[in-house]
Amino acid sequence: MNKNKVILVIDDEREILELINHNLKEAGYYAVLLDKAQDFERQLTELLPCAIITDIYLDKGQNGLQLAEAARGVFPDLPIFVISGYLPRDLTPEIESHLKKLRITDFTSKPFSFSEYVQKITKMIERT
Repeated sequence: MNKNKVILVIDDEREILELINHNLKEAGYYAVLLDKAQDFERQLTELLPCAIITDIYLDKGQNGLQLAEAARGVFPDLPIFVISGYLPRDLTPEIESHLKKLRITDFTSKPFSFSEYVQKITKMIERT
């Protein structure tokens, strides 16, 4: 089990990053916030996070599932949480298949209660 309390959070919406950050901090975690995928791989290997939270669709054609795939290559058992403005029923079959292939820990549609979301991911992290 990874005892590190660092969680990488990637979302192109600054207010989402700040709300997740606030709630993670209250739960005892330290969030490293990225609004683009540019520094993701360096942060991943330097920080050794206990989990990742990423949006599926990021600016400039970047994709949270690509980040999840890169993370799986380095840390096969790392909890990865995906958030999206899309409802599960709106996801394409390709994305659904990719989520399963990458063993995504949880998929949550926006909007959601940030405090409840952090409680849920805290429980899932503690089980790993």
